[in-house]
Amino acid sequence: MHDLTANSFWQFSLRFYGQENIEKTCITLQEQYGFNVNILLLCRFLEEFSLTLNSEQVGSLMQSISESETSLRAFRLRRKQAKGTKKYEVLLQQELEIEKVQQSALIRHVSDLDLTCSLFPNVASYATYKAIDLNKVTALVPLLNALSRYDLATFIYNSNDKI
Repeated sequence: MHDLTANSFWQFSLRFYGQENIEKTCITLQEQYGFNVNILLLCRFLEEFSLTLNSEQVGSLMQSISESETSLRAFRLRRKQAKGTKKYEVLLQQELEIEKVQQSALIRHVSDLDLTCSLFPNVASYATYKAIDLNKVTALVPLLNALSRYDLATFIYNSNDKI
């Protein structure tokens, strides 16, 4: 049985995000390539259970959080503008609470998906959803590889399968 609860996902995210270079990698993917950090973390969380997302399921997850993502981006901008002020830490804690709510929504939606068990890099499905050809945008491969349990290079260069 898989422990796919909002709390287990949140606790996993705190531990994983706190590992060396993971925060920096996630923020780079968010700011430079438009990835959603919570979905990146969900991709890795599901890999812990050998559960695989396809690109259509990633799209469904994105749709399920579209409203909260718009609000979160606006909140994030306000927090960044407050950097160096007394309000910054309060806004940061509030942003984390919003992130936690978004993660709960993602876990609720995942429970409705027909996930398969395999050793497949979920971040590759996310890149496919975003119409990014990892064979051409090779700078993304080491960033996404840092977030996956599996070697993307092996999959990308040796697979003809549609993601």
